[in-house]
Amino acid sequence: MVNSQLSTEHPRFYIAVTAHNPLGRPEAIQECLQLGWLSLPGLKDIYYFVDKAHEHDVIQFSERYLQENDWSNVHVMVCDERWDGWLLTWAHKPHMRSAILSSKYDYYIYAENDIKFTGQNFDYWEKHRHALRKQNLEPTFATYE
Repeated sequence: MVNSQLSTEHPRFYIAVTAHNPLGRPEAIQECLQLGWLSLPGLKDIYYFVDKAHEHDVIQFSERYLQENDWSNVHVMVCDERWDGWLLTWAHKPHMRSAILSSKYDYYIYAENDIKFTGQNFDYWEKHRHALRKQNLEPTFATYE
């Protein structure tokens, strides 16, 4: 996670999530959104990067996760063929770079669609990062699938 120098009183999050075959594991996406990303404080702009082979799933994905829950800050982007396979994990880079250069957000996060990151994870990171910075260290997270 990267954070900017902006105020964290009302944090603004840019969250990039890669989603290969987004309808393949609907329970993981549902849990990561409801119990994860949406539990973070402040504004959250969540960008799902979907592989080109599953472009046809975007409408059903949007109907299932966006309209039902009225999550107006969740965006779905279909990647072109150059991001096929394992390269999908890099597809967010140009978009995130533009977001960083705009300085619109306080925090920038990347994850795969089945990795849950919660408000409690953020609180842990925020609580310990200042003390560890004095030692030139950064708290991190262990993730698993």
